[in-house]
This record gives sequence, structure tokens and C-alpha cells, in this order.
Amino acid sequence: MRRATTSFFSRTLRQLAAGVGLLAGLAAAPDAHAEEGIRKGPWLMAPRVGELTVMVERDRPGPVTVRAWELVPTGEQQPAPVVVNDPTERELHEVHLTGLTPGGRYRYEVTGPGIETAGGSFNTMPDSFVPFRFVLYGDTRSDHRAHAATMRAIRREGADFVVHTGDLVGDGRRENHWQKFFEIEGDVLRNAVWVPVVGNHEIRRPSRVGIENFRHYVHVDEDSPRPELDYSLRYGNVRMILANAFDDWSSPRMRAWLEDQLTRARAEGPDDFVLVVLHWGMHSSGPHGENGSLRAAGIADLFRRHRVDLVVAGHDHIYERGEDRGLRYMVTGGSGAPLYKHATTRPYTQVFARQHHYVRVDVERDTLSFVTLRPDGSVLDRFSIRHPSARARVRTAARRAWPVLEDPPEPAQRVVTLGAPPPAACLCGAPGLGANRVDDARNATLAVGLSVGLSLAFSRRRRR
Repeated sequence: MRRATTSFFSRTLRQLAAGVGLLAGLAAAPDAHAEEGIRKGPWLMAPRVGELTVMVERDRPGPVTVRAWELVPTGEQQPAPVVVNDPTERELHEVHLTGLTPGGRYRYEVTGPGIETAGGSFNTMPDSFVPFRFVLYGDTRSDHRAHAATMRAIRREGADFVVHTGDLVGDGRRENHWQKFFEIEGDVLRNAVWVPVVGNHEIRRPSRVGIENFRHYVHVDEDSPRPELDYSLRYGNVRMILANAFDDWSSPRMRAWLEDQLTRARAEGPDDFVLVVLHWGMHSSGPHGENGSLRAAGIADLFRRHRVDLVVAGHDHIYERGEDRGLRYMVTGGSGAPLYKHATTRPYTQVFARQHHYVRVDVERDTLSFVTLRPDGSVLDRFSIRHPSARARVRTAARRAWPVLEDPPEPAQRVVTLGAPPPAACLCGAPGLGANRVDDARNATLAVGLSVGLSLAFSRRRRR
């Protein structure tokens, strides 16, 4: 009992400090510190059991070395570091680490002649189920201050990986836009695996420069008809299919790839959670609305047939979720781009919000718990997806981690209804919500920071 009490109050103090730090941080400049000699990164990609890719872009061509040390509990022998040298004289490096302990935690550093040492930490993909956390966010272009505020909040979540729903930058053809993106996201991407899907602002038809730039910075170990633009990720009991919303999904080649991914997902993990992530989805009450090409190709029925648990999209700069004849969807496009208004009333919409936000997802063996948060830490929405039969069917392993006890579960809350008329609960920047403008938090007093910290301490579920 003493250990549990001490742990609870230790977390309370840490989260209290985080609440105060959030308000102070919002006043800070959005740019992350860049190490000398490094233009972008490092950032983490392509996780597999025992493997991970570390990417970094130097200012000028030269070799790099990556060293990774497994963090072990006090008293255990420290294993030798994993060391990989890339001697090639180039600017962009993709360094593939192998031989990592499944479900372990590592710190790493990138060194090389003419560059300042840089690094971070990461969790490796487990080979059997352990609870984990990831974050959904998207449409980070244009408003650097809002983007930076969102990333500071995401950094504190300690996610294993972060999933970007597209429109990373304003113009994928412009190198300075990519540079700004990596400056703002640097602290997150060096500590959590990056899982992006391409958006229309990266594609920028008719030029192919935007697509080439996206592929330049994205590394995926998978063979698909359009590498890096369409791929999948299996992490624990979650399978994600990341698809280019602007492909022709009525074509035999693309349709076959998508059907194969869905079939394999259900064959390999009948009780796993299957999510499809694309930039422009088939459901939205924002100005862009529904993706007519996907609807005409019958993709919604395909997803229903394969029991897809959730379709995640962006494109409309809003937060929205709902359910259409058994198919759940979410639009999370409010992480930095200018916010959009509610445009069309849809019968399937359950929650709509014109707010900057991100979505935290905690994964248990039989439950995905979603919490949508504003950058100031306040909760916008909360819901869960459950597979009740899943827990009894798999071997569960305990993650080797620090002995932190879980907080009590948050109270159940299916939808946010702040006074909006049906069928949609609309949070359209109402007075007093204070999340439409980052400036609101900049002017907050210490008392508000203490309030946020206490709220975090007593209501936020931390992963084991």
C-alpha cells in the first residue's frame, strides 16, 4: 500500500509540473534545437520485432554511427550497445538497427565527423502482447505556433509511435516547408516511431516533386504497388493499413493489394484491431466532405466485410467521429492547419469539433481507449472500441519497465454533447472553450497551470 501511495503522489507531482510547464511552453518559440551539422532528425521509422530504422540528414555529405543501449532495471547487467556504422558519404542516412530486445526500451545517439551528437529513446516492438500507446494527429501545415503547441503536448504522452494523417507541410515541393516540419516535430520524432500517410499537399499535382520529397523522408520495409505511399504496420494487436486516398482504388492492382492486406490482417489476428488510415476519408461534415472516388469504388462495403474497426482520416481541419451502418470513422485534421467550420449535417456524425487537437490511444488486449485532447491538456472527446473475446486467446507478456502503477480508469463517456443539437454534438469554437486559439493559454496564470496539472494527475490514464 505504501508503494502504491508513493507512486500515486509521485505521478501527481510530475503531472502537476507538466500542467504548469504546458502553459509556460506555449509562450516559447516553436523551433526545436538543431544539433550542429545535422539538418533534420534523427527520426525513427519502420519498426519490426527486434528491428528499427534511425534516419538523419546531415548538412553536408559524411558518414554516421548509431549506438543504442538497452535500459535495464537496477541490478541487471548492462548489455553491450548495438552499434551500426554507415560509412557512405551522403547527406540522408537510413541506419537499420537489428538484434534489439523485443519489448525493450533503448536510448540511442547519432555521431559522425562534423556533427554534434544527437539522439533520444525508443521502445522496441514486442513479440507478444503488452499494453502500449500511440497518437493520431494530422494536417500540421500552415500555423507553426498551433503545430508547435500540439507537438509539445504529444511529446509528454510518451507514445510508442505517432500516426500522421497527411498534409504534413503546406507545399511538398518546397524544401523549406519540410525543414520547418522537422524542426517543429523534432523532439517527438526522435523519441517515437513516425508513421505518416501522404496528403494532397505533399502530392501537389501535376508535379511529382512533392511525392518524391515525401518518399525521400519516409522509409518503409514493405513491397507495395506504390512504396511509401501505401503500406501496412502491425504493432502488437493493432494492424494499420496506410493508404494514399488519391490512388485509383477501383483499379485491379490497387484493389487487390488492399483486399490482400485486409484478408491477411484478419487471418493473422482474428481478434486484432484493424485500422485504415488515409488522408481523405469517406465520411466528413466539413467543407471537403465525403471522398466520392472511394465511395464509388465501394471501399466502405469492403471495409465492412473485413470488419475494419476504425477508418482514420484528416483533410478537413476538424475533429469528427461517427458510425455509418456499422463502420466507425474519425477525422483528425486539427494539428496546425487553419480550422474549418461545420459545412453539412450528416446522419452518421456523433461528434464534431472545430478545435486544434490530437488523439491519444491506449491499447489493452481487448480494448482501444481513445482520448481526444486540446493542446492545453483538456479533454475534447473520449470513447472505446472493445473486442471482448480477445483477452483469453493470446499469451500476454509483461513489459520490462519501471514499476509504475496504473491510475484508476477514467469514467466512461461515449460522446461529447456540449449543448449542440442532434444529430451531431458540435463544439464549434464556443466562447469559453479556449482551445481555438493558442494565445488563450499563453496568457494563463499560474493558478490555471496548477488546475491543469491537478486535472492531469487525477484523470489521465498512464500506460503501464
